Amino acid sequence: MNEKSEKVLEQYNISINRMIRGRGGIIIATGQGYKLFTQCEKPDKYYERENNITQILKISGIWQYRYICKK
Repeated sequence: MNEKSEKVLEQYNISINRMIRGRGGIIIATGQGYKLFTQCEKPDKYYERENNITQILKISGIWQYRYICKK
């Protein structure tokens, strides 16, 4: 993994067990499950809106996906 990605990941409280290069990003195995780390290329409000939608779906038991955004 390159230094830039490592520095970004240090900002989050995530214990990383393993990192794998994947299509379009890096797959990170953590104690909380697998996470996909990709570069955000859309405006911040897009990811906030998407996260709100997925949280509603998760509560209803339909979807298990979440963006992690730095605030």
